[in-house]
Amino acid sequence: MRRVSLAGLALLGALVLAIPAAFAKADAGAATPGLTARTIKIGGTFPLTGPASSYAPIPQSMKAYFSYINARRGPDGKRGVYGRQIIFNYYDDGYNPANSVQLTRKLVQDDKVFAVVGSLGTEVNEAIRPYLNSVRVPQVLVSTGASQFGLDYKKYPWTIGWQPDYIAEGRLYGLDISRNKPNA
Repeated sequence: MRRVSLAGLALLGALVLAIPAAFAKADAGAATPGLTARTIKIGGTFPLTGPASSYAPIPQSMKAYFSYINARRGPDGKRGVYGRQIIFNYYDDGYNPANSVQLTRKLVQDDKVFAVVGSLGTEVNEAIRPYLNSVRVPQVLVSTGASQFGLDYKKYPWTIGWQPDYIAEGRLYGLDISRNKPNA
Protein backbone atom coordinates (compact mmCIF):
# COMPACT_ATOMS: atom_id res chain seq x y z
CA MET A 1 0.00 0.00 0.00
CA ARG A 2 1.33 3.43 -0.88
CA ARG A 3 1.91 5.99 1.82
CA VAL A 4 0.31 9.34 1.15
CA SER A 5 1.59 12.41 2.95
CA LEU A 6 -0.80 14.13 5.32
CA ALA A 7 0.31 17.54 4.05
CA GLY A 8 -0.40 16.48 0.47
CA LEU A 9 -3.87 15.30 1.41
CA ALA A 10 -4.51 18.49 3.37
CA LEU A 11 -3.42 20.60 0.42
CA LEU A 12 -5.63 18.74 -2.02
CA GLY A 13 -8.48 18.97 0.46
CA ALA A 14 -8.03 22.72 0.76
CA LEU A 15 -8.03 23.09 -3.01
CA VAL A 16 -11.18 20.98 -3.23
CA LEU A 17 -12.84 23.33 -0.72
CA ALA A 18 -11.63 26.51 -2.41
CA ILE A 19 -12.23 25.67 -6.08
CA PRO A 20 -16.06 25.38 -5.97
CA ALA A 21 -16.32 28.99 -4.79
CA ALA A 22 -14.17 30.03 -7.73
CA PHE A 23 -16.32 28.09 -10.16
CA ALA A 24 -19.44 29.73 -8.73
CA LYS A 25 -17.76 33.09 -9.37
CA ALA A 26 -16.81 31.95 -12.88
CA ASP A 27 -20.37 30.78 -13.54
CA ALA A 28 -21.56 34.25 -12.64
CA GLY A 29 -19.61 35.52 -15.65
CA ALA A 30 -16.42 36.67 -13.94
CA ALA A 31 -13.10 35.12 -14.93
CA THR A 32 -11.23 33.52 -12.05
CA PRO A 33 -7.53 34.38 -12.01
CA GLY A 34 -5.31 31.32 -11.84
CA LEU A 35 -7.92 28.86 -13.11
CA THR A 36 -8.22 27.78 -16.71
CA ALA A 37 -9.50 24.66 -18.39
CA ARG A 38 -5.93 23.30 -18.24
CA THR A 39 -4.25 24.86 -15.20
CA ILE A 40 -4.60 25.69 -11.52
CA LYS A 41 -2.02 28.34 -10.63
CA ILE A 42 -1.17 28.67 -6.93
CA GLY A 43 1.71 30.16 -5.00
CA GLY A 44 3.19 31.14 -1.69
CA THR A 45 6.03 32.83 0.12
CA PHE A 46 8.47 30.84 2.22
CA PRO A 47 11.69 31.43 4.21
CA LEU A 48 14.25 30.02 1.79
CA THR A 49 16.85 32.22 3.50
CA GLY A 50 17.03 33.93 6.87
CA PRO A 51 16.29 32.78 10.42
CA ALA A 52 13.72 30.14 9.41
CA SER A 53 15.51 28.81 6.34
CA SER A 54 15.39 25.30 7.78
CA TYR A 55 11.82 25.28 6.40
CA ALA A 56 13.07 25.77 2.81
CA PRO A 57 12.39 22.11 1.90
CA ILE A 58 8.64 22.67 2.39
CA PRO A 59 7.92 24.53 -0.87
CA GLN A 60 10.43 22.36 -2.71
CA SER A 61 8.56 19.27 -1.49
CA MET A 62 5.23 20.84 -2.41
CA LYS A 63 6.50 21.51 -5.93
CA ALA A 64 7.70 17.89 -6.21
CA TYR A 65 4.32 16.63 -5.00
CA PHE A 66 2.49 18.77 -7.55
CA SER A 67 4.77 17.40 -10.28
CA TYR A 68 3.79 13.92 -9.12
CA ILE A 69 0.08 14.81 -9.26
CA ASN A 70 0.51 16.44 -12.68
CA ALA A 71 2.14 13.29 -14.07
CA ARG A 72 -0.43 10.86 -12.62
CA ARG A 73 -3.73 9.94 -14.18
CA GLY A 74 -6.72 10.49 -11.93
CA PRO A 75 -9.95 8.50 -11.76
CA ASP A 76 -11.15 10.39 -14.82
CA GLY A 77 -8.15 9.13 -16.83
CA LYS A 78 -6.69 12.64 -17.13
CA ARG A 79 -3.37 13.83 -15.75
CA GLY A 80 -3.32 16.35 -12.92
CA VAL A 81 -6.50 17.39 -11.13
CA TYR A 82 -9.34 16.50 -13.51
CA GLY A 83 -7.12 17.37 -16.45
CA ARG A 84 -5.75 20.57 -14.93
CA GLN A 85 -2.02 20.91 -14.26
CA ILE A 86 -0.98 22.54 -10.99
CA ILE A 87 1.46 25.41 -11.46
CA PHE A 88 3.14 26.35 -8.17
CA ASN A 89 5.12 29.60 -7.92
CA TYR A 90 6.91 30.49 -4.72
CA TYR A 91 9.24 33.22 -3.54
CA ASP A 92 11.73 33.71 -0.71
CA ASP A 93 10.34 36.09 1.91
CA GLY A 94 13.31 35.56 4.27
CA TYR A 95 10.71 35.13 7.05
CA ASN A 96 10.08 38.87 6.89
CA PRO A 97 6.42 40.00 6.87
CA ALA A 98 7.17 43.12 4.80
CA ASN A 99 8.81 40.98 2.12
CA SER A 100 5.91 38.55 2.24
CA VAL A 101 3.35 41.32 1.64
CA GLN A 102 5.28 42.58 -1.39
CA LEU A 103 5.79 39.08 -2.79
CA THR A 104 2.17 38.09 -2.13
CA ARG A 105 1.05 41.11 -4.15
CA LYS A 106 3.38 39.91 -6.92
CA LEU A 107 1.80 36.44 -6.79
CA VAL A 108 -1.71 37.93 -7.07
CA GLN A 109 -1.13 40.86 -9.42
CA ASP A 110 1.67 39.60 -11.69
CA ASP A 111 1.54 35.81 -11.48
CA LYS A 112 -2.27 35.81 -11.21
CA VAL A 113 -2.49 32.90 -8.78
CA PHE A 114 -5.83 31.41 -7.82
CA ALA A 115 -4.76 30.87 -4.19
CA VAL A 116 -1.86 31.48 -1.82
CA VAL A 117 -0.97 28.17 -0.22
CA GLY A 118 1.06 27.22 2.85
CA SER A 119 2.79 30.50 3.67
CA LEU A 120 4.75 29.98 6.86
CA GLY A 121 4.66 31.86 10.14
CA THR A 122 2.24 33.79 12.30
CA GLU A 123 3.56 37.28 11.51
CA VAL A 124 3.82 36.56 7.78
CA ASN A 125 0.26 35.26 7.60
CA GLU A 126 -1.10 38.11 9.73
CA ALA A 127 0.57 40.55 7.35
CA ILE A 128 -0.86 39.06 4.13
CA ARG A 129 -4.32 38.10 5.43
CA PRO A 130 -6.00 41.54 5.09
CA TYR A 131 -4.76 41.99 1.51
CA LEU A 132 -5.74 38.49 0.35
CA ASN A 133 -9.20 38.81 1.88
CA SER A 134 -9.69 42.27 0.36
CA VAL A 135 -9.01 40.89 -3.13
CA ARG A 136 -10.87 37.62 -2.40
CA VAL A 137 -7.92 35.31 -3.05
CA PRO A 138 -8.00 32.12 -0.95
CA GLN A 139 -5.27 31.91 1.69
CA VAL A 140 -5.20 28.17 2.38
CA LEU A 141 -3.14 25.94 4.63
CA VAL A 142 -1.97 28.85 6.76
CA SER A 143 1.14 27.37 8.37
CA THR A 144 0.94 28.54 11.97
CA GLY A 145 -0.62 27.25 15.14
CA ALA A 146 -1.70 30.71 16.28
CA SER A 147 -5.34 30.61 17.36
CA GLN A 148 -6.42 33.79 15.54
CA PHE A 149 -6.53 31.92 12.23
CA GLY A 150 -10.02 30.53 12.19
CA LEU A 151 -11.49 32.62 15.00
CA ASP A 152 -12.67 35.53 12.87
CA TYR A 153 -13.96 33.70 9.80
CA LYS A 154 -16.60 36.36 9.15
CA LYS A 155 -13.96 39.07 8.80
CA TYR A 156 -11.50 36.79 6.97
CA PRO A 157 -13.61 34.28 5.00
CA TRP A 158 -10.85 33.66 2.44
CA THR A 159 -8.36 32.39 5.07
CA ILE A 160 -8.24 28.68 5.94
CA GLY A 161 -5.77 27.33 8.47
CA TRP A 162 -4.85 23.68 8.92
CA GLN A 163 -2.73 23.23 12.02
CA PRO A 164 -4.13 22.68 15.51
CA ASP A 165 -3.57 25.84 17.51
CA TYR A 166 -0.66 25.85 19.93
CA ILE A 167 -2.90 25.80 23.03
CA ALA A 168 -4.91 22.78 21.85
CA GLU A 169 -1.71 21.05 20.79
CA GLY A 170 -0.17 21.63 24.24
CA ARG A 171 -3.30 20.28 25.94
CA LEU A 172 -3.22 17.16 23.77
CA TYR A 173 0.46 16.57 24.55
CA GLY A 174 -0.22 17.08 28.26
CA LEU A 175 -3.17 14.69 28.20
CA ASP A 176 -1.17 12.05 26.34
CA ILE A 177 1.78 12.35 28.72
CA SER A 178 -0.45 12.21 31.83
CA ARG A 179 -2.20 9.09 30.53
CA ASN A 180 0.74 7.22 29.04
CA LYS A 181 3.72 8.44 31.09
CA PRO A 182 2.23 9.51 34.44
CA ASN A 183 5.65 9.51 36.13
CA ALA A 184 7.33 11.65 33.48
